[in-house]
Amino acid sequence: MIFKFRLLSSEKDDFVRDFEVRSGQTFYDLHMAIQKNCGYDSSQIASFFLCTNDWEKETEITLFELPEEHGKGILAMDNSVLSVYITGLKQRLLYIFDIFNERAFFIEVVGIRDDDSSKSYPCCALSAGSPPVQVLPDDTLPGKERNDKLDDPGAEDTFKGNDEPIEE
Repeated sequence: MIFKFRLLSSEKDDFVRDFEVRSGQTFYDLHMAIQKNCGYDSSQIASFFLCTNDWEKETEITLFELPEEHGKGILAMDNSVLSVYITGLKQRLLYIFDIFNERAFFIEVVGIRDDDSSKSYPCCALSAGSPPVQVLPDDTLPGKERNDKLDDPGAEDTFKGNDEPIEE
């Protein structure tokens, strides 16, 4: 069987991707197809989450296998076959591509069909719009206060090493 996944972004209204993946392939295969198609650095941490119909996170499927004590109930992408976790049409997932800023693609299963042995999978069946950047630059992070003295390497110091004011 072939699963068709539709990816949408809350950051880019025109971004849409459909990926077709064999049911016997893994979440890692889907992850790599997304990374390659979007031009992302695949060494960055990423996770899938199986979700409720209201997009509430349930099971996490991570890029790296975690030690037993830290990874309780967390699955690894390369060991997680799609057919075990994808149960039907309209199933929802989140793909967190920027872990540190919790930025994600919203994914829904929009098709299930018989395998076409003449095609290579996974494949991108629809590509529209440009993807959001993978990692936000530091100066665009929410809640970051800008300190011009720290950000400007040429700024003059106002204190000596012993915290005494510099005479001007």
